[in-house]
Amino acid sequence: MSLPISVMHLFVVAFGEEAAGKNFLVIAYVIEAFFGLEILLKFFTSYKDYETFQVITSLKKIAQNYIMNGTFILDIVAFFPFNMLFPAAVSLTPL
Repeated sequence: MSLPISVMHLFVVAFGEEAAGKNFLVIAYVIEAFFGLEILLKFFTSYKDYETFQVITSLKKIAQNYIMNGTFILDIVAFFPFNMLFPAAVSLTPL
């Protein structure tokens, strides 16, 4: 999912926000929603314990594994809406 966002940001850097129009924001918000959905789904996705080779389906153990050993922090940072909280800091204008 990061490839479409990267391409869209390159387009905005090259041609400006006016050229991207409102469709850029709609597409960006839809992709952000998919990131949030991915985070939620990871809390319900079973995993295989590599020590016992058993499939873990306990929601508590899945959540502990995702937060402690998974990519939870990276997912939260990727999902965090920096452009909504700091609009002037991430405004992209052409050079």
